[in-house]
Amino acid sequence: MATLTINGQPLPSPYKDVEFIIETMVNSGRNANGTVVGEVVGRDNYKVNNLEWRGLDASEVSRILSLLQNFYITAKIPDPVTNGWKTIAIKRCMSSAADLSASGEGN
Repeated sequence: MATLTINGQPLPSPYKDVEFIIETMVNSGRNANGTVVGEVVGRDNYKVNNLEWRGLDASEVSRILSLLQNFYITAKIPDPVTNGWKTIAIKRCMSSAADLSASGEGN
C-alpha cells in the first residue's frame, strides 16, 4: 500500500488492510403506496476504519499519536472511486496504544 499521510506526515504501512468507507447521507421514507422514496442530502463522507500497526517502537507510536491531537486532521487517503488519492479533513474518533515501554525514569 502506498503511504497514507496525516497533516502532511507519512505514516508507516499498516499491519493489515485498511477499510475505506464512503457513506452517502440519504433522507428516506415510505410513500402512501409503501414504496421507499429518498433523496441524497449533503455530501459523501469518507471514513477510514481498522488502521492498525504492529511492531512500532515507542517513539514511532508517540509520533503517530501526536499527529492525532487535533479534533480535525488532514489526511491523504486512497480514493476507491477515482483510484487515485484524496486529501480530506476528517474527525478523529479513537486512538490507542498498548504494550509500550516508557523511556527514561518513570513511576
